[in-house]
Amino acid sequence: MVAYEYNGKRIPYKHGYPFRLIVPQWYAMASVKWLRNIFIIQHQFNGPFQTKDYVYYPYENSDLDKKPVSAINVNSTIQHPLGSFHC
Repeated sequence: MVAYEYNGKRIPYKHGYPFRLIVPQWYAMASVKWLRNIFIIQHQFNGPFQTKDYVYYPYENSDLDKKPVSAINVNSTIQHPLGSFHC
């Protein structure tokens, strides 16, 4: 989906003006901002964000089985406060 408005107004520059590509099931950081052209290609695109930066590496010293980041893994926990807790 190509977005050109945000809350009924033109997309601000910091959010991708003039157009932003929105891809369902991919987190926003992976969505292309400042979109001006779309090219259809028949091979995997090998830009730095697709091959190095936004990639999960399952093995510390190898590119084997690497996959693109399409969702952010949860890296937080929710805990009850210490001490007495009254509702």
